[in-house]
Amino acid sequence: MYTTIAATKLLQKIDDLKEQLCYAYTCKFFTAAHTSSQRVEGINASLKGRGKLKKRFSGATYAEMVSRISHKERVWNRDALKELERCIQNGMMTGERVIKEITANALFALNISSVDATDIPTIFTVKESENSTRFSTVNTNAEVIFNGIIFNGIMVCDCSMYTSSKLLCPCICRVCQHMNVDFKNPKHIHPRYWIVFHPLYVQALKNLDMSDNKHAPWVGKYEPPPSSTSWVISIITAQPRE
Repeated sequence: MYTTIAATKLLQKIDDLKEQLCYAYTCKFFTAAHTSSQRVEGINASLKGRGKLKKRFSGATYAEMVSRISHKERVWNRDALKELERCIQNGMMTGERVIKEITANALFALNISSVDATDIPTIFTVKESENSTRFSTVNTNAEVIFNGIIFNGIMVCDCSMYTSSKLLCPCICRVCQHMNVDFKNPKHIHPRYWIVFHPLYVQALKNLDMSDNKHAPWVGKYEPPPSSTSWVISIITAQPRE
């Protein structure tokens, strides 16, 4: 497919450098797609003012760059706190952006026509069509370890999209549609997207004068233990009060 000398050199360079790509985001898969670079490129674009400050910062001093990064960090933290406070006030376990991404994946999932059960009731194989030779495996009741805590009932998939992002992919959404399960239910989503694990979560509670959770919207529906981590576990396992 790639016959030019330039294309061959580029592919060889990518292959030589693949071990240096960020393992944390691509996991066991090597890819030259968006999962390797979108996060760092997004940060770079923001620092450069979406291109408006590129020329100015091309010759910036170290002190100027540190000042710019510190400023952007304050802006990002301010925006994150606002969203966290909004989520807490509305009793949400995940951010609005997460739900939007999952909803978009659910729409794409409507193009997937083949969902087959396996000998294990919680595991399904998903193919784009009956004739497709490629498939993904979805586990609707997986055990996940995050921040040293074991979580059960998390939906996982072995496709590259889920493996790199841990966000519910079209494969999982299609299985949820097949099983008539609410894919927006936070208990199915990987805990990395739960607001209680955000570094600024405790600060958001303090800003709302809810540091002990006693005024939280979920009080009266779930019984929250003292710590936010144990509350997360209980909110998965507890049954709503009648």
